Amino acid sequence: EWRVKSAWRKPIVRSELSAESSLLSNDCSDLSDHDMNNSDNRSDHVEVHTNSIVHPNAVLDSGVQIGPFCVIGDCRVGSGTMIHPNVVIADGVKIGQDTEIFPGALIGKEPKGAGALARPTAFQKVVKVGAGCSIGPNVVIYYDVEIGNFTLIGDSASIREQCRIGDNCVISRCVTINY
Repeated sequence: EWRVKSAWRKPIVRSELSAESSLLSNDCSDLSDHDMNNSDNRSDHVEVHTNSIVHPNAVLDSGVQIGPFCVIGDCRVGSGTMIHPNVVIADGVKIGQDTEIFPGALIGKEPKGAGALARPTAFQKVVKVGAGCSIGPNVVIYYDVEIGNFTLIGDSASIREQCRIGDNCVISRCVTINY
């Protein structure tokens, strides 16, 4: 639920959290240290464009850059990640370090069957994107998807619920992957 008053509050920056923080331990305990460790030559601050909306419970590690007109939900974004303009990241998403997300991407879409599917839609409201990934422009990643480290998702690709993509993979442009 977005509330105008709380949506404009300063996001949580990892360096401001204590080790005992329940947000850190509950939301991110299953990510490996490789996904979220700081790298050398990285800025310790977070840059959020003034025209972007960041959920007050979003956890942004050091060096994260968020461009204009983005909507960032209650999620975790790893250090050094670059989020270009017009990106939507929904609640429950975890992005590894040094990932680049290009304009127009939607990560964490809720699947709808609209009566056209032969099976009922079943999913968990979680998306995990590994470290060093590149998410192309206008990509749609549905809930209940896991993407490994150093994977490229091409322009306008669609990754449907319950898909698992490994490390060092390339998904071409305009491809839809269903389970």
